[in-house]
Formats: sequence, structure tokens, C-alpha cells
Amino acid sequence: MKHFSLMLLLWGVLFTACNDDVTPELTVIKEYTLTVVDKADIPVTKATVNVYMSHKPDFLVMNKTTDIFGKVHFLNLKPGNYMVTAMIGENKVAQSIILVNTDNSLNLSTLKANNYVVKTSDYKIIVQSDRGAAITERKVDLVTKDGGIIYKSGLTDTNGELVFAKVPLDKYLVKVYDETNDNYLLTEEIEVVEDIAKNESNVEIVKLVHNSDIVITGMMVDPKGTNDPVIGSVSGGGFTHPGGYQYIQLLALKDIDFGETPYCVVTGNNATSPTDKTYPAALKGWVQSKGQNNKTTYQMNLTEGSVKMGEFFYVGGLSYMIAGYYNDWGSPMVGKSRWWAFDYRNKRGSEDNGASKGGSGIFNTLNSDKKTNVPDGIAVFKGTQIDENAIPQDVVFYGGDSPIREEDRYQIADNDHYRRVSTKGTEQFFFGAGTNSWFAKQGYHDDGCYIMMGGEVTPTEWLKPRTGVAYKLNVQNGPESVSLADIESREGVTVFVNK
Repeated sequence: MKHFSLMLLLWGVLFTACNDDVTPELTVIKEYTLTVVDKADIPVTKATVNVYMSHKPDFLVMNKTTDIFGKVHFLNLKPGNYMVTAMIGENKVAQSIILVNTDNSLNLSTLKANNYVVKTSDYKIIVQSDRGAAITERKVDLVTKDGGIIYKSGLTDTNGELVFAKVPLDKYLVKVYDETNDNYLLTEEIEVVEDIAKNESNVEIVKLVHNSDIVITGMMVDPKGTNDPVIGSVSGGGFTHPGGYQYIQLLALKDIDFGETPYCVVTGNNATSPTDKTYPAALKGWVQSKGQNNKTTYQMNLTEGSVKMGEFFYVGGLSYMIAGYYNDWGSPMVGKSRWWAFDYRNKRGSEDNGASKGGSGIFNTLNSDKKTNVPDGIAVFKGTQIDENAIPQDVVFYGGDSPIREEDRYQIADNDHYRRVSTKGTEQFFFGAGTNSWFAKQGYHDDGCYIMMGGEVTPTEWLKPRTGVAYKLNVQNGPESVSLADIESREGVTVFVNK
């Protein structure tokens, strides 16, 4: 009996030992937020913060650079003591020991650089109307040029003035909002320097006037399925293709007889990524492809037919359809009296401006990563004989998460998003120059990306600027799942106000 009890005790010891070996204690990983400030408690931006083991000061665990608020946020630190240093270039400006606790709420501290001074200055913004009247209680943001982070924000006083105090010397963007303080009207680039006498900007709020008889109100940039099929070819679901499915929606701001007064619409395709060389740089802007065998620009003349003031009309492929096709059915069609159709797959652009697209369509879709596309453009001109110096009546750009291609020279129009001359009097004739950087974001790769421009417009000005929101528009759920009302009367379409 004693022998049996001893065996049970031995098995219990072995089981406990094995169980302890199988389930070791897990390492706890924590976070830590550190703010670096100078001797006057001004945040130190662009400082490199190094984290070392406290007992091994030469062993670098990780490092990060402080943001505009002097902050760094470290992840994946084991609880314990660490040594941290803050570096400005090769100079160490601060050093301390920090304790990473098991409670994340305690893991924050300030690292003070007692012998370092951040160079700052005040900057004054004066917001006035175009007739010199002070604009009060107008929201103004001071935004970092790199990253677009709002550093400071405020409202103008009774004199239309707002002073941003103790701003680190650097270049910034100033965003001035509309009277509702919901949408920003314009953006100015400024530089904060030591000489405070130079740190002042007079921002003039000008009515968003335009000089256009036609404005761009929407575009189907990426229909679901094939964008520009061979006419008469049959889809996998059995649908016979009538032509291209990409198109532009436009709004007439007056009665127009195109037989008497012709216009043209030009698309500019740039690249799906900064390294893509499919489309040569638009060194000649909207006529880059004139007489050339490339697909950067494509012109479509409007020389017959007519439209009424306040009427939507369309320029695009031969399908006349608003949402492409799916399986063996197509989508609703626009009447031919309001649709100017072009065989851009097989024919060169009007006035020889653009090679036949051969299946690539008049718009670039997102790259295979479903995110990137260098911004492309659409322009409307009065007349059909244009050159590189011609100024469009209206223009908009759209794209993905890609920078503007700097070498392109697309002339822009004065409208709700672009200015040919900045409020400071600086010439900025091209897209990408100065403050002319706005573009609508596309999405829904190969799933029916329709960009609804929105806004409110009169024959002379924009009451509300266009927003350019991407909507999914396809007939995957049946031919009656979409209608013309989805792009002409739903909430978010461009509203015409006749005043």
C-alpha cells in the first residue's frame, strides 16, 4: 500500500512539472508615448528618439521621429526600465530613464531638452472679402505641408484676424473655410520665418466665380466588367457589347446650340503609377497627343445637337448606358438626344488630338493594387480649335493615392477648386502649381466607380464647391437595380440654381 501511494505521488510531481513546461508565462508587450519639449515647453519636431536597454546603453531597441506635436508612440516594449535620448541631427538634446509599466495608461511622459530652444514665431492670418471687408468667425487651419496634419486651428476675430502663436519655423498650408466652417474654400502655402514682420498673410475670400457655359458634374471612370469592349463581342454571360461604357456627365448653364457654337471635351490620362510610361508627360497639356500616336489626351467635339439651361447631358462611349452590364443584361440607357457618343476604341480623337484607345478607354482605372493612379483630368473648351495655351471653361481631376505628375502642363480654369492666379497674385496656370492640387478620389476598382461631383452652381458662380464622391454604380443585382435618377436627382448630385 505504501508502495502504491509513493507511485501516485511521483506521478503527480511529474504531471505538474510537465504541465509547467508546456504553458510558460507569456511575455507582456506594452506601448509608450513620449513628448519631447524644449526649455520653454515648445514641442520639438523632427527629433530622433532612441530607446536603449537601461542596463545595456549601447543596445538600441528602436527609434522614431517626433511629429509636429513633439510626440512619438512606441509599440512592443516589454515592461521595465529603458534609457531614451532625443537627437537633433548629430546633437543629443535630452536623455532620461523611463519605466514601461504593465498598465498602458501610465506609459506616457515628457522628455525636456533643457538646453535646446525651438525656433518659433507668430503668424497672422487676415481674412477679408474681395471688397476689403473683415470676415469674422471664419475657421482657419494651419496644416503641416508634409502629412496634412492640423497643427493649430482657430476663428478670426472682429477684424478678420487670427494669430497662430509660437509656430515652429517651417512651411505650412493655411486652409480657410466657407461660411458654414464645414468645407474649406482655398489653401495657401506659407512659410513661418524668424522675422515676425514677414509673417502675415492677407487671405481674400472671393466668390467662387466661373466663366463656363458647361460644368463637369460626374464621370463613370471604371464600369464593372470590360470598360471598352469590341463592338458586337459577347461577354462571358452572353451580353452583346454595343460599345464603350465610360462617360462624362455635364450640366448646361445656358441654352446651347452646338451647331452654332461648338465646344469640345478633352480627357487627359497620365499614368497608373509614377513609374508608368504608358502615357507620355503632357508637356503640351490638353493637346499633348495632337498628331501623335499616343493616348495621353483625347478630344471629343460637340458640333451638333443642343441642350437646355439646367439640363444634364453626356459625352462617352457608344453604349449610351449609365452602369455598364452584368451577365446577359445591360443597364439603363440615356436618350440619344442627350448623349454624344464616340467610338474612342477605333477612332482618333477629334481634330486628330489623340490616338484610338484600342480598349484602354478614355479614363485610367486604379492600378492592380486597387489604390494608385496618378491624377487624370477632364476639361471643357468653348470651340474646337485649341492649343497648349487654350484656357478651358471648366476642368476637374480625379485619381488614386498617387502624387501629381509634376511635368504635366494642363491649363486650368478659374472655378470652385482652381485659380489661375493665387490670392497673393502669383501665377499658377497649371494643375499641380501652387494651390491647384485638388482632385476627386476614385475607388471601387472594377466594380462600377461613378464619381458624383456634387456642389451647387449658378450661371456665374459656385455656391457650394464640388466634393467628388465615388459611388458604386452597377447592375449586378439586376437591370432595374439602378436608374437615371441615381445620377441625376439623388442626394449628392450637382444642383443648378438659376439666379
